[in-house]
Amino acid sequence: MLAQLNFKLNNSQGAMKKLDHYYEQFRSWAEEFEDATLEERKMIICQLIQEINVSRGYELDVVLDLKYEQFLSA
Repeated sequence: MLAQLNFKLNNSQGAMKKLDHYYEQFRSWAEEFEDATLEERKMIICQLIQEINVSRGYELDVVLDLKYEQFLSA
């Protein structure tokens, strides 16, 4: 039982480290976006968006990269 709890704790800590990396990267892009050129903005957006679907009536469906989606919902 103790081994299972240690395993879960280590997995949780690993997941948190990944989230920290994505959060810091997201924050730096947000700060850079304000002063970025058009080409730099395109590169930042390409990292945040997985796909964009356009349907009739020009209705847009934007699919965000799941790694960053949680930071946009706050």
